[in-house]
Amino acid sequence: TYKLEFCRPVYRIRFYLKSNTNNSSIDRNLGRICIGSMVFYQSNYSLPLSGGELDYTPDFWNINFLKERVNCYAYALNTTHHFDVNPRRKCPFIYPGWTEGDYRKEANYLLGGNIERLVSIDASNCNFTFREVEKNEKCKPTAYKVALAIAPGADYHWYRQNSDGTWSHKPGNLTVRNVDYLDQIIYDPEMCDRKTSYIYFERSYFEFIGFYEIDISNCALERGN
Repeated sequence: TYKLEFCRPVYRIRFYLKSNTNNSSIDRNLGRICIGSMVFYQSNYSLPLSGGELDYTPDFWNINFLKERVNCYAYALNTTHHFDVNPRRKCPFIYPGWTEGDYRKEANYLLGGNIERLVSIDASNCNFTFREVEKNEKCKPTAYKVALAIAPGADYHWYRQNSDGTWSHKPGNLTVRNVDYLDQIIYDPEMCDRKTSYIYFERSYFEFIGFYEIDISNCALERGN
């Protein structure tokens, strides 16, 4: 599988085959090339891609079972892992630091640096890699980019880059989408409108923390799409 990216508008693509062989047994195939399925994406602008990004598949994530049990953090990690719902645990969502305890009651839980530390703990315990990267930095081929924003004192929110260069996210138990609060396609989570409207309230994740590289190729958690 190959992915071709063009830094300026392209209106024609030509494929050709050149062969130097003298084997007459394949003369009838000279000049022929077999190309499998092709998909074309038009993008206004996208942050650099590594080739390890995941496809945008909202139909998979928006079925009732996953919609109610997968949050933005699990979606960023591309995992369907969740806690079983029972009377003692009202929230089925995993959260940064869940592999070593419930840190959400700590006063500094929602500080960007603390969330980064807790995700690093989860990464070590679940065998995935996590590191901060620059906005325009290309991840290694097996990894993809995620972004973190915070509603101070209230909540955190994660975004992940899709294979077509856009970004998607899953607010709580709402549906997965690749648009922001204004229904605009997300090409840069730092620049989009990061408000989210829930049934009874609206939340704004106006504090943007940063971009990170995640590699889940050896992750021990259940895979998503």
